[in-house]
Amino acid sequence: MPPLEMPGPKGVRFQPPVEGWNQNKQRGLGLFFDQHRHPTKFPDGRPWWCVTERPADGAALPMPVGELIPYGGWTAPWIPEAKYMQMSMGTLQTNRFTIMYERMITDYRQAWDEYYQRAAGEAAVLNLPIPDHGDAITWKLKAIVGQPPRTPRIAEAALAGDQWLLGFTDEKNEYIERLLYSGDLRIGRAVEIPIEQLINRTKILAEDEADLPPAPPPRPGRKSVAVG
Repeated sequence: MPPLEMPGPKGVRFQPPVEGWNQNKQRGLGLFFDQHRHPTKFPDGRPWWCVTERPADGAALPMPVGELIPYGGWTAPWIPEAKYMQMSMGTLQTNRFTIMYERMITDYRQAWDEYYQRAAGEAAVLNLPIPDHGDAITWKLKAIVGQPPRTPRIAEAALAGDQWLLGFTDEKNEYIERLLYSGDLRIGRAVEIPIEQLINRTKILAEDEADLPPAPPPRPGRKSVAVG
């Protein structure tokens, strides 16, 4: 662009600067789809939106730089941690991504193992009964080691395709609801119910009642969503 001649006795020459990379102009909103498809509700996968940023050279697709949020009004009782949704974004060449459940399950099981190792060590020091892996933790021991981490069985249920957990239906799966809000205190134990027998169920069978964690307390007010 040639210099502009500004009015005045002698004139003022003005050369506008060449516009370079501007973060505001590189950012926008993107729509992405995960791997969970439903024939009528989500034929392309569940939709999510987030802030995106186009690389400075413009050679690649805009990449998510913000939190992925359900788009279109759908909800689910559980939303995975963001890092497990964003792990597959680094080489993203389309608007589809994969929630990394296998990695999540591995991380959660490791956290669970470390938790019980820590609980056993503290119990030995305090001369308390040493809990086996998966046992309920006494309130005194829990005051020291904290609450158990999230059970990996939630990620297993999502990977196996539980309809309620994924937001495909409003009809609760009472088995998964208990695992979601109260945890599973028998992870890895002989009485653990296989995940294949838990998904897409509604009412808890009487014969299973004794093998499950206690029912969660009533949740007043608006329905909350568990994360992580």
